[in-house]
Amino acid sequence: MTKLFVPMRQRTYKKLKRGEEMYCTFEESPFDFPEEAKSNFGFINYKQFEQTKILPPGEDAIPFVGWYMYCGVKTHPDLKDRYMYPKPKNQNDLVFAQVEVPENQVVFSDALGWSAIRYGEYYPSSNTIEELEKELKTFNELSDFEQILWVAESWERVFNVSPESDFVFGSFWKLTPEMLIG
Repeated sequence: MTKLFVPMRQRTYKKLKRGEEMYCTFEESPFDFPEEAKSNFGFINYKQFEQTKILPPGEDAIPFVGWYMYCGVKTHPDLKDRYMYPKPKNQNDLVFAQVEVPENQVVFSDALGWSAIRYGEYYPSSNTIEELEKELKTFNELSDFEQILWVAESWERVFNVSPESDFVFGSFWKLTPEMLIG
């Protein structure tokens, strides 16, 4: 089992406590997503299916996402620390539930890379400022078509992460009451 800290709306948490199982949608998500970002979730959904071989539980499903590692520790950010999140629909409505998800249902990803996917941006691979400047210079000199290919390839890197990295998300399709810890 994989332990994750999953941000969710109060009503989602209450449904779980009442014994309901559910999947996530843009409407049920605790975060606002601009319309242009929603189409990029097709890639995330594809990666979720590709790595787990589990079909989405609904046509409108997007994976639940939880923290596996935050700053190198198995925890989550403080609710006031929003630098790594999209803006919550309602800060007072956001809770973290600790859950245990079967390992074969979890896809690990670099939490820092999700913003690149959300906004359709290139996710660089460089580890130093000098390398990053060189990589971005090369990227900016590419044709539009080549940039699209680079962006798509860069998103693949988001899902090529060691679970023991500093900022790691675990995503999965469905929450059941049995997954709740405590």
